[in-house]
Amino acid sequence: MNLELSICDIFSSRLKLREELIFTLQTENRQEYYILNDPLHSRYFRVGVTEYAFLKLLDGQSTVQDSYSRMSTEMPFHHLTSDDIVSLCQWALGRDLIRHQNPHYHQASANVNSSKPNKSKFNLILFRFPLGKPDHFFTRAEQLWGWLFHPQILIGWLLLLLFASFRIGSNWSSFCNSSKTILSIDNWLWLAGCWVVLKLLHETAHGIVCKRYGGTVREAGILFILFAPLPYVDVTSCWNFSSRWARIHVAAAGLYIELLIAAIAACLWGYTSQEWLNHLCFNIVVTASVANLLFNLNPLMKFDGYYILTDLLRISNLYSNGQLWFHQWAKRFFLGVNTLLPDWSPRDHLLIAAYGVTSFCWRVIVCITLTVTAATFLEGAGIILSLVAIVLWIIQPACRCAKYIAFGNSIESPSRSRFCLISGTLLLLTVFIFRYVPWIGNFQAPAIVEYAPLSIEHAEIPGFIREIHVNSGQQVRQGQTLIQLENPELNVEIAQLKIEIQQSELRIHQYEQKRQIADQQVELETLHSLQSKLTEKQ
Repeated sequence: MNLELSICDIFSSRLKLREELIFTLQTENRQEYYILNDPLHSRYFRVGVTEYAFLKLLDGQSTVQDSYSRMSTEMPFHHLTSDDIVSLCQWALGRDLIRHQNPHYHQASANVNSSKPNKSKFNLILFRFPLGKPDHFFTRAEQLWGWLFHPQILIGWLLLLLFASFRIGSNWSSFCNSSKTILSIDNWLWLAGCWVVLKLLHETAHGIVCKRYGGTVREAGILFILFAPLPYVDVTSCWNFSSRWARIHVAAAGLYIELLIAAIAACLWGYTSQEWLNHLCFNIVVTASVANLLFNLNPLMKFDGYYILTDLLRISNLYSNGQLWFHQWAKRFFLGVNTLLPDWSPRDHLLIAAYGVTSFCWRVIVCITLTVTAATFLEGAGIILSLVAIVLWIIQPACRCAKYIAFGNSIESPSRSRFCLISGTLLLLTVFIFRYVPWIGNFQAPAIVEYAPLSIEHAEIPGFIREIHVNSGQQVRQGQTLIQLENPELNVEIAQLKIEIQQSELRIHQYEQKRQIADQQVELETLHSLQSKLTEKQ
């Protein structure tokens, strides 16, 4: 069944806006808009004031044409054209925000959607496993621990960070020495434990701050990235907050609590003398700081830093707009296609373009890193995951790109000659740079391999090597004989001790026959002393 309705079908249809949808008026850059909340599917959309006014007129009784005419009468200066109305209705129908008067339309739409493969379910690289609705838990947690996120506590938090930084800076050489074993196999379990606990507290902080501002935590679960588990919470209800600073507070809560724990651990690390506690605190400091800088605070990934940046810049959908700009630029540069972009301000256009380029480069780096990591550390399963990643991230996009270049579409006709000319020029330039421009392809440097923990065995008594029981590089176990030494002087001492022991035993026997009890006790002590010496010598 063809679900694409024509213009005539749209205007003659009686559509009805779903009653359970929630609209929240917000203001950004002195422009008003509405946040549309679909509580049934936990989805959020942004619509303009004019689009909101039209959607509210869809009552299921009047046709779209009647609603459009009514809006033109009540709002004569609106900017929506008939094509805009059709696009808006098709967009809302596709997202199940409005209902069609024909129930067969929704039944067919549901059948088509169910027949399509859900990429999120079959994505072996990244998938979610929901564990339930923890809103009640976070309500209780906010009552107990919400005071930690009060603005006045921020002053103490900053002072603690400064003091922890001072402690690490004053013991920088010791801190650097501790980092030598951070990636050793013996330390992996420590790192994993610190990572899991910190991430649990990180996500808990998001939920507590969301509840503090009146939001709801709809879902919690585990996010698997290359089968590495990470906890997550759904705090998308913060999009309903009218204050962008409240949304920033929710996004920064995880970073806040991790740095708080890292600062406490740094202070303990600087004062404790217990080795295990010192090691634990060091791992907490490194895990909390490095993970936050590379992942959570990185705006090029859609984690906390990205949402903080979008609210600070007041640019919604920065990631998707950056992708749109980069794709349109690539079409225009390589294929000569005249593309249209949204009517962004010069400031927003510059920021979106910069973000589009940097996020594309970062995405390439992440894809390569994840693929190589999976193939290296996960062995057989990693190779399968790497092949899946190559198909999803390289082959499929390349096939779509080749199809578009070869055939175009109903609207755009790419220039294949321009693509061949520019691509060939860039390829020749790349070959020339790598072939003829001098650069250091490899270098040699002396290195020392150290074992951790390094254990050096010493012989308590000198001697000559008589027999070697192990080979170089062989695995040994505790208590195993490595080499046998021989000391002639020691052999003489052992023989002399054996003679003295025999003489002592003979004297004990004589004292026993003569019933000289006191002399016998003294000789027994002498015998025990000689036997102890013999044991040490042997």
